[in-house]
Amino acid sequence: MTRRIIINAMAAALACASCSGSGSDEPQLRTYAGSDDAIVYCGRVDRTAANPRLWASGAHFDFGFSGTRCEIVIADEQLYGTNYNYLEVIVDDNAPRRIRTLGRNNLLVLGTLPPGEARPDTVHIIELGLELAEGDHIVSVVRDTETGMGYTETQWVRAAQLTVPPQRRRVIEYIGDSMTCGAEAYMDSVQCGQGTWFDRHMAYNAYGPTASRLLGYDWMLTSVSGIGLIHSCCEMTITMPQVFGKVALSTDRIDWNFEVQPDIVCICLGQNDGIQDEDLFVTAYIDFVKQLRGHYPEARIVCLSSPMADEQLTAFMQHAITRALLGLHDEGETNVSSYFFARAYNQGCGGHPDIADHGAIGRELADYLSGLTD
Repeated sequence: MTRRIIINAMAAALACASCSGSGSDEPQLRTYAGSDDAIVYCGRVDRTAANPRLWASGAHFDFGFSGTRCEIVIADEQLYGTNYNYLEVIVDDNAPRRIRTLGRNNLLVLGTLPPGEARPDTVHIIELGLELAEGDHIVSVVRDTETGMGYTETQWVRAAQLTVPPQRRRVIEYIGDSMTCGAEAYMDSVQCGQGTWFDRHMAYNAYGPTASRLLGYDWMLTSVSGIGLIHSCCEMTITMPQVFGKVALSTDRIDWNFEVQPDIVCICLGQNDGIQDEDLFVTAYIDFVKQLRGHYPEARIVCLSSPMADEQLTAFMQHAITRALLGLHDEGETNVSSYFFARAYNQGCGGHPDIADHGAIGRELADYLSGLTD
């Protein structure tokens, strides 16, 4: 309750600052709740909280606005008091702007602040410095980091007028591990072995969102670094079939309602399993596809090899996935197929793909997926 009072007081203070500031002829900004229907979310987002909370890598929201600027307040959970997250902010056709969350509340200003306009001390201001023309604009905010870093929350958006953005006509869900999260891929700011491991997360440019943008589709990433189908790495006690029905995947909590029904579902699991008892792996793979089918009766399911696997693991995965598909086909499940990547991609940290690799993987996958759609 106290937190909500603070947020409301902060919103009122900002509204007051805008009303009484510089005497500009610019239209007064209106305050819209983060849950406003004009703000469209995709990905594992908790809508049961007071404000929508983005948990998964690649989870994002889009909205349109009229005018020359708008403001977005993002709250970061600040898990353990030390964690932070990265976001990509895309306005119209401008290049994505990467930002790091700076505390409990971050005020993102899109456009130029009027001279002398006051701001309360309860928020951190990140001005993107865009010179926006008068008119209609489209904004996307994409979470680059994954569940284990803590949530990011959309508290509110302020604009002269909020509008519903154009919607992509289809959605692809990508189920996987650190590769699917875009982990250890972005090294422009923090090199391998420096900073924290999540400094190098960039879900926006991971292979899944890349493939989806090439196809003109939306995306959602259901992924956790280190997770597997029957065996996860790094002393993790969860596997993907266990947590697939959750919003906060890495902590196995907050039920997901499957409100997003993807047209295509890509499974990219097995890297962290390693070479296992093949019969057990095949049985688990079949069971997981059946689990997905229970949630998505119409989706096309595509089973992928790991694009960072070595030759031995690649051979194991190809053989096991082929066996799993034969078993599924024998049981009458025909809306499922496989795709095996042409080579390994390991230019990032810890043998992961880097951003250039993700681009190549995304293009290769988009070429295949384009043959499955209208």
